[in-house]
Amino acid sequence: NIGKWAFYECESLKSIYIPGSVANIGEQAFLGCTSIKIYVSAHFKPDGWAADWNGYNPVEWGSLGPR
Repeated sequence: NIGKWAFYECESLKSIYIPGSVANIGEQAFLGCTSIKIYVSAHFKPDGWAADWNGYNPVEWGSLGPR
């Protein structure tokens, strides 16, 4: 699980890979991460993830991670 506001304003975080085993992500977990690219193995948002989990950052769905 990734908690609510877990990486709030973590501007040094450039990328993250979220595997299918992550069942829950809280609200705005990546808000303020201005340079982040989010890679997710799932092809769509799992039910346990908050609607605004990505903090408006780009997400690459169905990904195997950064290349």
